[in-house]
Amino acid sequence: MVKLALQMPPAPVVDPRLWDNLREFVTEVMLLQHSQARRCHFSLTQYLLLRHLRAEGPQRLSDLALRFGVSRPAITSAITGLENGGWVLRQPTRGDRRVVLTRLTPKAERALRRVDAERAERLGALLEGIRPSEQARVAETLITAVRRMRGTPSPGSPSLPRRSRP
Repeated sequence: MVKLALQMPPAPVVDPRLWDNLREFVTEVMLLQHSQARRCHFSLTQYLLLRHLRAEGPQRLSDLALRFGVSRPAITSAITGLENGGWVLRQPTRGDRRVVLTRLTPKAERALRRVDAERAERLGALLEGIRPSEQARVAETLITAVRRMRGTPSPGSPSLPRRSRP
């Protein structure tokens, strides 16, 4: 009888500083986003919801809850606060009035543009002296990581499973 041995590929070699540096970077980005949210009088959750709606377009509450990993009542509460402030609208779709989409208002679009301009100015100062080719390499690495985390990898790269609802 022949025994087959399954061999697992070796784990990739990862620079031990990578996780620590990445954690520090993400912490700084989150603190920056929190600061931007406060200046606009949003909670961080509300700010992230607005940015997501701008990036992805109108969304159903159930899709938002799934994306953010929260319950339907929690997302409804956050969206209701934004709606009461005039930042989002909930509108039935034309094809099926039972389906309600949440979309940004022009007021929210203007606020996000102001935040983007402020962030671009700050990022420009942070990146001063870093060659454009190095910036491009970092940008490509980050988008590859994001795609893998979302389960939509770049061609030829492995992906992580998509987040599921708790």
